[in-house]
Amino acid sequence: MKIGIESKGFDGWGGGVDFIRHVASCLELADENNELKKHILLAQNDCFFHLKKQIIPFRKLLAQLAHREPLRWMPWKGFDEHYLRKTFSDFHSYQLDAPGNRLSSHFAYAKKQNIDVLIPCISPPPENYLLPWVGYIYDFQHKYLPEFFTERDIKERDNAFRQMLNRAEHVIVNAQSVKKDADKFIGNYNAKIHVLPFSPNPREEWLDENRDLSRQYGITKPYFIICNQFWIHKDHSTAFRAFSDFLKKVGKKYQLVCTGDTSDSRFPDYYNSLLDLIRELNIEDDIKIVGHIPKLDQISLLKQSSAVIQPTLFEGGPGGGAAYDAIALGKPLIVSDIPVNLEIEKDDRVFFFRSKDVGDLVLKMQEASQFVFNAVDNDVLRDKGKRRKLACGRVLLGVINEAAAK
Repeated sequence: MKIGIESKGFDGWGGGVDFIRHVASCLELADENNELKKHILLAQNDCFFHLKKQIIPFRKLLAQLAHREPLRWMPWKGFDEHYLRKTFSDFHSYQLDAPGNRLSSHFAYAKKQNIDVLIPCISPPPENYLLPWVGYIYDFQHKYLPEFFTERDIKERDNAFRQMLNRAEHVIVNAQSVKKDADKFIGNYNAKIHVLPFSPNPREEWLDENRDLSRQYGITKPYFIICNQFWIHKDHSTAFRAFSDFLKKVGKKYQLVCTGDTSDSRFPDYYNSLLDLIRELNIEDDIKIVGHIPKLDQISLLKQSSAVIQPTLFEGGPGGGAAYDAIALGKPLIVSDIPVNLEIEKDDRVFFFRSKDVGDLVLKMQEASQFVFNAVDNDVLRDKGKRRKLACGRVLLGVINEAAAK
């Protein structure tokens, strides 16, 4: 059987690329006898790629004008073919194909190559498309935090999810919460939803990583770390206020390190408002914002930290990528108690705090800082990760077999 892992639509942000890596690696492990012919379909740096980079910001401006929304320049964001090929170069059992930059070229290529199942599709193929495919839905954030979306965004997400759930035979999601929300907000639909099990697992290079990058990134004290893009729903402001209060209680013995892209296209002034908050709290010297850095550098900083803080208000999978990395590496995790995060497996290194509650987060930071956590042996992390990954891979294989048998 020939399987196509579809990366188009996931290649615009780091978390999307990480998800495709996760799907590919879980499936690779579950394919124990290497019986599947596996392809990863990547965007190509063709003429449409270069055209898109130039045109998309203007198209967004025109849409804003048409809907009488505040005008803001939104440059194209995403990863090009060279970056993606490098990112997936360690998947030796996969063939890397770059059929084009448009999703339609990927659908046509999969059909031409007689691929048996295409997974995961973030947008449905044309209605007359006969090749079996598996859809994907990320989350229903717009239903819970509508203030973070324009009316147009909300309508587009509603229509996209309804179309996906009625066009697809099978859809994968990253949490039980997403399935419950599909039942709640969409109701009767055609697709069978498959929930992928929570399966954090470390890459081998993560386990080998032992560099001390403190000096390179200006870190001079023990530190907590937040590994999120600076999007408004990640709720950095609660973490910054809590960190300020924490320092008042314990003294200025710690720093807070933040990794991640500092732009939010929906709220272009958000990052500057956070900088204002940092100045207001008088913690400019205590917070280190390092921005988007190489993944292995981020992992190195995470491993050297006292604990990972995940203050997010909404995620499509338990804890988001930051929690996934922390648990994979056995690091203490302080995470908001939103419903999806409560799907994280219980562990004495996981501390839940009441979402948006500054005081409760301070208490959990104090609690985590008072424990002495011994490093978890790499063999233990490797074994736990492998078992989780295999469980997820078997679910994916089951979905693929169901889709192929239609």
